Parts: sequence; structure tokens; C-alpha cells
Amino acid sequence: MESILYRIFNYSFVFRVNTMIKLNLYPHFKILHPITSIAVTIVTMIVSLPLTESFGIFSLFLLGLSMLSIQFSIGITNDLLDIDFDSIAKPWKPLVNGTASIKMSYVVLAFLIIISFLSVFQFGFLAIFFLYFGFFLGIIYNFGFKRTVYSWLPYSLAIPTVMVYARIIQNNPNFFLLVLLYPLGLLAGPALNIANQLPGAEEAKQSGENSLIHKLGIKTAEKLSVILLLLLLIGTGLILLILNHLNYVSIIFLILATLFILMYIFLLKRNFLILAWPISILIISLLGFSFLPSFYG
Repeated sequence: MESILYRIFNYSFVFRVNTMIKLNLYPHFKILHPITSIAVTIVTMIVSLPLTESFGIFSLFLLGLSMLSIQFSIGITNDLLDIDFDSIAKPWKPLVNGTASIKMSYVVLAFLIIISFLSVFQFGFLAIFFLYFGFFLGIIYNFGFKRTVYSWLPYSLAIPTVMVYARIIQNNPNFFLLVLLYPLGLLAGPALNIANQLPGAEEAKQSGENSLIHKLGIKTAEKLSVILLLLLLIGTGLILLILNHLNYVSIIFLILATLFILMYIFLLKRNFLILAWPISILIISLLGFSFLPSFYG
């Protein structure tokens, strides 16, 4: 994936601002954390797809644009706040090695926040609130929680908030759904947080990070991630069964998620921890689907 993105975005453009400045676009694209941002946007749009007939394709587009721009904003903020730490643990990162401009990053950040607001304001106050509540969770994760044993907490709140945001934009909030999503977020949040931090855990420790991974140890954290994903899968299945929302589509989702978890267990190396993302996407999207009336025809 990295090499593909590099080939697409590794073009040099020349801008004339008093002198000629050569600006490489790929490092600036990289600080957006594109893979994570796109994954979150896909989840948001998947949950909204069943209502496109009444919701409208253009509104679905605005939903995706607002989520993508706010996720990109969180990604840039993460790298801007981490410059001092990354200079020790991750000197290859674009803002540290100078391949990405700090000033340009602030300009892009401001532009993305404006785009996110223009995309969401027509949906009303609640939509604006939940979009920027998610942004706030991303900021406090980067600013205060990331290097502590509570780094999983913003994840646990942010994941359900994505689902709630999608439903509020559809003007179809379901408060029972809210009750179910946030407890499940307590399972998905730590699992994704561990999967996200494990690849650079040893380097991060050098910069003073003391997250849940370092508290538990890498091996224990890996096992905990698997256990939480299994519990998330079981919990989702039980909820659907109790509510009589289990049908052939949801069974397919559960089977796919189970296969991913089996791969995750048998290929448990840090290179394979990215599987936590598709697992969670499948499970959480399933739960979101199950509460949409058009899901049942």
C-alpha cells in the first residue's frame, strides 16, 4: 500500500513565491494518515448506504467529505503535536526530516477544517456537534492521552460517535442504538488502539511514551487485542440475536469477521495487526446496518 501511494503522489511541483520552492506532495499527503482516515470514512458511508434513497446521494457525498476532512485534520494535528517526540523515536517522519513543510501543514489544516464545516453545517446543530466532538476526541488523544495507559479511551468514545454522527445526519437518531454502541466501543477502542500503536511500540518507548502496550507488555497486548475483538464479535451477534435482527446478510458479516479474526490469531505478528481494522469495520458496520429499517426491505 505504501509503495502504491508513493507512486501516485510522488510528483514534484514548482511554486513561485519570491523564489522557486520545490514541494514534494507525497510527504504532505502522508501526514494526513490517509489509510486510517479513509477507513473511518468508509465505515461512516457504509452505515449510511441503506438510506440513500430517502437520504440522497449528494447528502451522502457531503457526509463522506465532512468525515474525511475531519479525519485528515486529526492526522495532521497528530504529526504537528508529535514533532518533538518523533525527532527521537521516528526521525523518518515527514515533518521531522523536513520533507513536509510545517507552515504548509497549518495551512492545509485550516483549509480542511473549513471544508468540514461547509460540508456539515446544513445538517444542523447536532450534526456539527458530533462531528467536532469526534475531532475533539482526536485532539485530546494526540495532546493528552496518547502516551498514557488511558490512550484507548478516546478510541472507545470516537468509534461509536462515528456511527451516531451518520444517523444524526440522516435525521434518524435511534437512542437505543446509542446505548448499545458505546459499551461495544469499550471493546473496539482498546483493540484498535493496541493494533495502531504496536508497530512502533519499541521506538515510542524511547521518546517517553508509557501507553497501555508498555504497561502490559507487547505479547500481552497482542493477546488482549484478539480477546477484545472476539468479545466484540460475540457481543454483536448476541445483540442481533436478542433483537431478532439476525438474517442472512448479518450472518455473512459475522462469518467474514470470524475469518479475519482466525487470520489475526494464526498470523499474529505486528505486520498483521492492521487486520484489526477490517475486523472492526465489519463488526461495527454490521451493527449499524441492523438498525436501519431499509435493511429488511
